[in-house]
Amino acid sequence: MPDARKSYTIPAFVGGHPVVQEPITLVNATAAEVTLLAGTVLGRITASRKYAAHAPAATDGSESARRILVEDVTIPASGEAKTVAYSHGEFRAAGLTWASGITTTQKNTAIDSLADAGLFVK
Repeated sequence: MPDARKSYTIPAFVGGHPVVQEPITLVNATAAEVTLLAGTVLGRITASRKYAAHAPAATDGSESARRILVEDVTIPASGEAKTVAYSHGEFRAAGLTWASGITTTQKNTAIDSLADAGLFVK
C-alpha cells in the first residue's frame, strides 16, 4: 500500500531544534494581492488575532513579531488566506524575510519578541 503522507523538506532557514507548526489566518489590508514567502516574520493583529507581515512601525499588534511563515502564500487584495506558521523552533536569521527597511534595532526587538514566543533566531 502506498504511503499517503506528504513529504516535507526542511527549509534552509530552520535550525536544529525541533519545530512546532500551527494553522493561522493571514490578512491583507491593501488593495493589491500580496505574496509572502516562507520564512516571513509575522505579527498578530490584536483586534482580530489574525496574522500579517511583521510591520515594526504599526500600532495594530503586527509591530510585535510572533510567528514565522512555513510556506509561500498569496493573499488576495483586502482578503485572507489560511496557512501554517511556526510557533516554536530554532531559525537562522539570514534565511528569514524581514520587513522592508527594518533597522538593526527593530530587528533585534523582533528577535527578542520571537524568543518570548518560543521562536529562537540564531
